[in-house]
Amino acid sequence: MFGYATEEALGMPVTELMPEEYRQKHLNGIARFRKTERPVLIGKTVEVEGLRKDGSRFLKEISLAGEKVEGRWIFTAIMRDITERKHMEEELHKSEERFKALTENTSDWIWEVDENAIYTYASPKIKDLLGYEPEEVLGKKPFELMPPDETERVVAEFKIIKETQKPFSRFENTNLHKDGHLLVLETSGVPIFDAIGNFRGYRGIDRDITERKESDEALRQAYRELELAATTERLTKLLNRASFEKDEKELDYPVLLLMNIDGFKHVNDFYGIQAGDFVLKEIAACLNNIIPEYIGAKIYKLGGDDFGILFESNPDYDPVNLAKLIIDTIEDNEFVYNGNNISISISIGIARERPVLEKADMVLKHLKRHLRLKYLEYTEELSLYKNISENMRVLNILKKAINSNSVISYFQPICNNRSGMIEKYECLVRVIDETGKVLSPFSFLKVAKESKLYGEITKRMIENGVSAFKDKRGLEFSLNISVEDINDTEIEGFIEDAFKKNPEIACRTTFEIVESEGIDNYEVVYDFINKVKKYGCKIAIDDFGAGYSNFGHTMQLNIDYLKIDASLIKEIDRNEKLQILTETIVSYARRLGIKTIAEYVHSEEVHKKVKALGVDYSQGYYIGEPKPTIE
Repeated sequence: MFGYATEEALGMPVTELMPEEYRQKHLNGIARFRKTERPVLIGKTVEVEGLRKDGSRFLKEISLAGEKVEGRWIFTAIMRDITERKHMEEELHKSEERFKALTENTSDWIWEVDENAIYTYASPKIKDLLGYEPEEVLGKKPFELMPPDETERVVAEFKIIKETQKPFSRFENTNLHKDGHLLVLETSGVPIFDAIGNFRGYRGIDRDITERKESDEALRQAYRELELAATTERLTKLLNRASFEKDEKELDYPVLLLMNIDGFKHVNDFYGIQAGDFVLKEIAACLNNIIPEYIGAKIYKLGGDDFGILFESNPDYDPVNLAKLIIDTIEDNEFVYNGNNISISISIGIARERPVLEKADMVLKHLKRHLRLKYLEYTEELSLYKNISENMRVLNILKKAINSNSVISYFQPICNNRSGMIEKYECLVRVIDETGKVLSPFSFLKVAKESKLYGEITKRMIENGVSAFKDKRGLEFSLNISVEDINDTEIEGFIEDAFKKNPEIACRTTFEIVESEGIDNYEVVYDFINKVKKYGCKIAIDDFGAGYSNFGHTMQLNIDYLKIDASLIKEIDRNEKLQILTETIVSYARRLGIKTIAEYVHSEEVHKKVKALGVDYSQGYYIGEPKPTIE
């Protein structure tokens, strides 16, 4: 590194290895250290210039360690020549500048998407091609800029491309300009990988080839197919939703049978997407074969796994009989895909009065909550509109509460079972309605989730928690966060802002992830946990043991607490099986360095039992009821 042989270097002053202008500063630093023995650089890594034997200079990185032995200080240093690394950093900067110049001057549009196909970069040329400013497409997917039928095709193609993680070129796709006209782009891309080889998305270029294609007969055929696609569904070739809406208006007394495949997601997940597509096409063919021609019915694919059979009401034909025929035929049919016999179950909602689709859909959802029924006809006696009215009433309360700061927190204490001290509180959501009544979450959380207001409630709870515990430095607090929240980038940004403004409170914050909801994408949860842990937050798994528990994934989540579900705790003082199960969870958690919290500790007997089983903390009405103030 310096050009000296070992024999030459031994006994040489360190100052000989540094340029002249740094030597006095170094000697001054040594003098200060001898006087104060207060190390400045020990344990640190710094970048400085070095001087070789031949007089040339170079950049080096020094890591210094030292210890006092028999009254003398002994120093050890590790030096690295970082000249090449610095050169690479300069070249990278130059490369980035060249890339910037390229993106601003090329006639093509350069883009980047992440692993979820969401735009993370768009060069200014998108304005010329599609009429959008770059920031208008960030956060969107390419498929959102395409006609519906083209979206289905491109999504399927991109899924294959993403699975291979290989470059692709000259992929033609039809796009919608911001003003509504169609144009054809030719897309090429290469995969992006991070430093350790993880796939992070694609970088590519789009070129407008509309003029070239317009002169081609293939494009004219594509336009004819697009016109056909406006009325039919691509996969099954059945009429689509747009056709249904047009045809329904032309009937005097429409009757609709809305058919849904029960648990169709399981078919896709278990057998694969191709098997699911096969089933959809086979059911479409089956419906075409079994529906009597004389009733004049039309068959529609209305989206997802929903099929519609629409016809004019006929006093001589009962639609209930048609529903029975469809159910018997399809459920008795063998759907064999690649040697696998796929069993299919269906449900049918029937409506004879407008709006037929809305009423049939309400009946279908009602059926899903009553699994013993296979079909049902809409009647006023079902009070389905009443349920909708109640949901709208709750929705109105929620909106007003959010706008008037009436989403409040109640605080339930959590006791340390060893010390008997209250060390933590869980923040529980409540809503105050216009009459001043405090509503429990059971009356509004379901509506909040279905109406997309859940995220706003989560934000208010974060604000409430930070405000309530900001000055209570001896206490920790926990906030419930759902899988929906974790998938919400807006919530993620809100949390980040809250902790940047209040860094001290982050280390006293625990996020409780509800285990009983089920987690489909553990990668997203891993990412969320890693981000909040950087601020010092802790993680708890709530409702652990409720219904099912994925020990394998859960134990990989880098969690701090397991909150044992009430179903295991409330009768634990007199149920030996629950005691064994809880003791197993506690033992397993302890080996992994995870603390346990018993929920629903409602009596002295239960509290004694969970303490005897080694549970670290207790929470429940015996410890303390939720209250609007912290005691």
